[in-house]
Amino acid sequence: MSLRIVIVCALCLMMLSIASAESVSLPLKSVKKPSADLVSRSGNPLDVGQAAALANQGTDLSALNPAENKMWQNRIYDAVENVPGAYPAAARGVQFLSEEAALPFTYMARVQSIESPGLFYRLSLSRYSHTTLMRAALLRKLGYYVPSPKYYRNLRVQFANEEEKEAFLKNAQESMISDFESRGWVTENNKTTHTLVFSDAVLEPAVAEYFDIQWGYAPDPNNPDQLPTVQRFSRYRAYRALIIPFSLVDVPESINRFSPKFGSVLSGHVVLTHPSAESFSACTYEDARWLVRRLAQLRYQDFQDIVKAGAFPQELEELVLAKLMHRAHNALELFNLNGAANWSLPRLDISTKSGLIKDGKVMQEFVPGYPQRFAHGDRQSPFQDGDLERYLGIRSKTMAIGTVINYLNDKLDLLKVSDLYANRREEITNRIMEHIRTKPREPLYQQVEAWGGPVGGFNLAATRHVSTGTYYGSSAAIQLVDNMSVAGRLGYFMTLDGVPDVMPFAGANVLVMRDYTHVRPLLSITEGTKVPWKNILLPSYMSSLSKVLTEKDLITSEDGKKQQPLDAFLAELREGEVFTITDSVALSAYAQLTSSLDVLMGITPLSFINSVSVGADGSRAILRQTSFMRTKEGIQVYVRNQKASALGMSLDVNYFINLMRIRASTTWTDLNTDAFVIDYNPEYAELLDTENADSKFVKDFLATRDNLKPALRALFKSNDPELLYANFAHKKFEIDHQLKTKEMRTKVLAIRMNSFTEDHLLKIRYPRSSEAPDLNPKDSEVTLFANKRGELKGRDLLGFATDWIKGILGKWKPDNRIDLAESNDPNPANTPFGKAYWRTVTTESDLTVNGTQYPSVAVIQHVWGGWHLNRKKFFKLLDEVQQELNGAPLMSYRLIEPEAFSTVTAVDFYRITANLSILPGGLEKVRDLILQPDADGKPVKRSKFLSGLFQKLSEKMGRKARANDKEMFDDMLKVLGNGNFNAGKDRYMRACTEYHEDRNGNRENNMPPTSAWVNGTSYDCMIPWMEKLLKASANYPKDKKSQTQWMTNVLYVLEEEIPLPQLLKFLGEDNYVFFVRINGFRSGDEDGDLEYFSNTLGDPKKNIDYASGLIAMFANKTRISPIELERSQGSFR
Repeated sequence: MSLRIVIVCALCLMMLSIASAESVSLPLKSVKKPSADLVSRSGNPLDVGQAAALANQGTDLSALNPAENKMWQNRIYDAVENVPGAYPAAARGVQFLSEEAALPFTYMARVQSIESPGLFYRLSLSRYSHTTLMRAALLRKLGYYVPSPKYYRNLRVQFANEEEKEAFLKNAQESMISDFESRGWVTENNKTTHTLVFSDAVLEPAVAEYFDIQWGYAPDPNNPDQLPTVQRFSRYRAYRALIIPFSLVDVPESINRFSPKFGSVLSGHVVLTHPSAESFSACTYEDARWLVRRLAQLRYQDFQDIVKAGAFPQELEELVLAKLMHRAHNALELFNLNGAANWSLPRLDISTKSGLIKDGKVMQEFVPGYPQRFAHGDRQSPFQDGDLERYLGIRSKTMAIGTVINYLNDKLDLLKVSDLYANRREEITNRIMEHIRTKPREPLYQQVEAWGGPVGGFNLAATRHVSTGTYYGSSAAIQLVDNMSVAGRLGYFMTLDGVPDVMPFAGANVLVMRDYTHVRPLLSITEGTKVPWKNILLPSYMSSLSKVLTEKDLITSEDGKKQQPLDAFLAELREGEVFTITDSVALSAYAQLTSSLDVLMGITPLSFINSVSVGADGSRAILRQTSFMRTKEGIQVYVRNQKASALGMSLDVNYFINLMRIRASTTWTDLNTDAFVIDYNPEYAELLDTENADSKFVKDFLATRDNLKPALRALFKSNDPELLYANFAHKKFEIDHQLKTKEMRTKVLAIRMNSFTEDHLLKIRYPRSSEAPDLNPKDSEVTLFANKRGELKGRDLLGFATDWIKGILGKWKPDNRIDLAESNDPNPANTPFGKAYWRTVTTESDLTVNGTQYPSVAVIQHVWGGWHLNRKKFFKLLDEVQQELNGAPLMSYRLIEPEAFSTVTAVDFYRITANLSILPGGLEKVRDLILQPDADGKPVKRSKFLSGLFQKLSEKMGRKARANDKEMFDDMLKVLGNGNFNAGKDRYMRACTEYHEDRNGNRENNMPPTSAWVNGTSYDCMIPWMEKLLKASANYPKDKKSQTQWMTNVLYVLEEEIPLPQLLKFLGEDNYVFFVRINGFRSGDEDGDLEYFSNTLGDPKKNIDYASGLIAMFANKTRISPIELERSQGSFR
C-alpha cells in the first residue's frame, strides 16, 4: 500500500483557511466600482463614472485623496490626544450605571464620573484593550479622527450595592471568558464601600460620532438592521480602506500569534483577513493602496508612538514594534509600493535580559501587573524529547511479537523448502555412499537434474508501527497502524542441480489470506505508547468496540453525559480513523538465478552471506475489501472488489548486507468500489428540536441514526455489509478504477530511488435517486483519465542500519527467526531519520460521454518530506524554493515571507510542496509550442552537396524532414531566453556544450560541438531532451487518452529543463497557479499545527475551480475521500 501526502483541492483549502477569519479579496488588476468621494489633483470632486473613466485611461486612482469628512481628514494627528480634565482620576474612579455591550472577549459598561457627574463614559474590560489603544493611535496617524481612549493600569468602579457588583462580575467574566481572580483583573474588592479596582481598564467618551472603529468592529452587512449603514458608508474611500488598519494591528492576546506577515496573494487577489472584513467588501485595490501610501509616509518615530499608545508592558514594546513594521512593509509589497517608505526594518530575533523575550518569542504567559496572557504556549508537538526512544520501544515490542510469531509460523509451515533441501541432501548422500560401495574406482558426476516438491502451510502476522503520510485512507500527520493477518499457502518448489556457478529455482503458490488493519491518528508518539497492545488482536478489538451498538438504552459517558449508543460508539473514534478488512486469493509464480559473489569473482570463499540474484515473477490476485473511515461529517464505508495482475523482475546484490536491490514491475488493477457517504454528526443530537419531529432535518437525522446503528454493528462484528446496502442504497456511489502502473525501485545502501508512470481510468456513478428511482446512474456516469509520472530520491538511514543488524544476525545464526519489524514503506520520508524529495507530473482529462466535459488540466508537484528538519535546514529549503523564481520580475511581492517563521525552531513530519497547476489555456500553448501547427505543409529547404548527403542519411535513420521541427526548436530557444531568442540560444549552447564535453570525457577542450542532423534538419547542437521534444512533435496521437499521456511526457521534460520563471512567463499568468504549501508541526510556533500557504503566482480568470485537478474537483463535489478517488499503485504521490 503506497503512502502519500495528498494535495486535495489545495486552493479550496487555502480559501477555507482564510475564511476561518472573514476576508476581503482585492483583485490586483480588474477594476471594481470606485469610491464616490474622490477628488482630482486639481481639487474637483469626481463622481463614480468620472473616476471609472480616469481609471480606464490609466490614471492611478490610489494617488487621489477622498473629500474630507467627519471620519477622515487629510492630516496626521498625534498618536494620543491629551485633553486636561477629559477623564477622571484613577483613584477616585467612576460610578457604574448600566451594562452597554458584550463583544468577543470584551465587556463594556456605561459609567459616570464621580468627580464631575456631568461626564459619562464607556468602561471597557478586554483581552484586546492594548490592540484597541494601538489601533486608535494608528487611525489618528492616518488621518482618522478618533477620540483617544484613556488607559488605566488600575481604575476604581463604584457600585450601588453588593448585588449589583456581583452581577457585574458574573456577566463580565462570562463575556470575557476569563476568571477575574486568577487573571488579576480585580486588584481590590471592597465589600464595605461596594467598589472594585480593575486592572487594565479603558475609558472612552460615551457617544461616538459614527461607530467605534478603534475596536476593530464595523456594521455587519448580514444584519438587516445594519445593512443600510454599511451601504451608506461604503460609498466613501476612508471607510472602505479601514480594512488596512483593522487588519494591520489585529494583535491577538498572545503576542507570539501576531504574525509579521500582513496579508496574502491568492490567485491574483490581495487577501486581508479580519472578523469585520465583510463590511468592507466594496473596497477596491486602489482604495486600500491609497491608505497604504499614507502608511508609507509615516516615520519610524510614528510607529514608536503607535506602539507606545498601546500601553503594552515596556519589555514587549520592542517586539510589538518590530512585528508591526514588518507587517507594514509586507503591506507595501502586496500593494506594489516597494521603496515608498524610508524606514528600515528592525530585527525580529529580539531577546531581553529578564528572559521575558527570547529570540523574538514571549516566553512567559503573564507579565506582573497585567491580566492578559501575552503568550499562550506552544501546541504540543507530536514529536517530543524522548520520542525516538518511545518509537524504538514500540518497534522493539513489535519485533518481540514478530519473533515469537515467526517461531510459531515455523511450526505451522507444514511443507517447507528446507525439508525438501534436507531430503535432497540425504538423497545425494545416499547416492554417493552407494557409488562408493558399488563403483569405488569410478568418478561420480553430478548431472543437470531437476528436483522439488510441494510446499505450504499457514502463516500468522501481527505488527504495530508508527507512520506518517497517508496510510489506508488516513491522512493524519502521524498514525498508529495495527495489522493482523492469517494466511494459508500451497505451492510447488523446483530447482536444478548440476548447473555450473549458479543456482536456479522456480515455483508457484496459491495464497488465501484475511487481513485486518487499523489506522488511528495520534496527537503524539507518547500517546501511541499508551494504546493497549491487546488492541492488535483486531477481530477481538473491533468486536468489543461494537458491543455498545447492541445497547438499547442511553449510555452514560465518563463526564456523566447521556448518549445514544451510536453516538457513544462514534465518540470513541477520531476523525481520519480507519478500519480495513481484506480477504484475498492470490496465484503467483517465480523464477530466480542465484550465485555467490566469491564464485563469480573467482576468489576464496567468503565466510558470510554474499550473492547476486536475478529473478522474475508474476501474480494474479482477487480480493474483497471493506473499509470504514470516520470523517468530520460522519462516516464513509468502502466495499471494494479488486482484480490485479503483476509482472516483475529484480536484481539483488548482497555482500554481508544488501548492497543493492533493483525491481521493475508492471501492475494492472481493476477495482470496483461501492462508496457509502453517510452524514451523521453526533453533536447535532444535543441541538435537535425533537418537538419539531415533522421537519425534514429531524426526520432524516433520526432515520440515519436508526439505520446506521445495526449496519455498523454487523460490519464490525462479522464484516457483513448487507444492512448497509439495504439501509443506505441512496447513499451509495459506484466507482470503477482501471490502473496500469510501471515502476522501478532502486535501493543502494541507504539511498532510495523510485520512478513510475501510471494510467488511471476512473468512472463515478452517483447514487440512485430516491425521488426518481427509474433514473439509471450509468446514464450520467463521469469518466476521467489521469496519466502520472514521477520520481523519488531519498535516504533511509534506519533501514540501512536494519540491514547491518540483519547481516550481523545472519552471520551469528543463519537460521534465526528474529523479526526486526522492518517498514515496507518505499518512501523514506515516512521513517525516522529518513528524508526524500519527489516530483510528479499529472495530466487529467474528462472522457465523460453524457453530460458536460471539462477541459484538461495538469498538476506538477515538487515535494520535500521527512520526519525532522531543524531551523537552519528549514530556512535553507525555503530559500531553495524561492530561488527557483529568481531572475524574472514576476511579481512585486515575495512568494514566501520567511519572517512568518521567525520563532520556528524545527519542523516535524514535514511535507513542503511546490505546486504548479496548468489550466487549459496553458496546455494549449504547450501543445502549440511542440506541434507548431502554423508550420504544417510548409516546404523544407533541401541541402546540396555533402550537407545534402547528411540530410538524406538522417532522414533514412529517422523520418522525413518537417518545417515544424525547426520552428519548434527556435521557439523553444525563445522560451529559454524569456522571449529573447539570442539569450535562449546562448543558454542552450552552453548546456549542450557541457553535455557533450561530459559525454566525451573532455572538459579541457573548449571546441564547440559540431552541428547535428536530426530527421532531415540541421541544428547547431543537439541535446537529448530537445530530441525527445522533436520526437513528440511528430507523434501527436489522435485519441484523448493518448493525448493525455503525450502531454504528461512533454511537461515532464519541459518542467525539468526550462527554468521556472521562463516557463511561467511562457504559460501566461491567466493559465497557471503556483504556490507552496507547508505541512508538518512547526516547533516554536504557537500556531505550529496549522498548514501554511504561500502567496500564489498566476491570475486565472476561469477554470480555477479545478486547478488542483479534475479528480480532486469531483472529490470535493461528492465528498468521497480524495484518497479513494486518487488511487494509485505507485510507491509515492
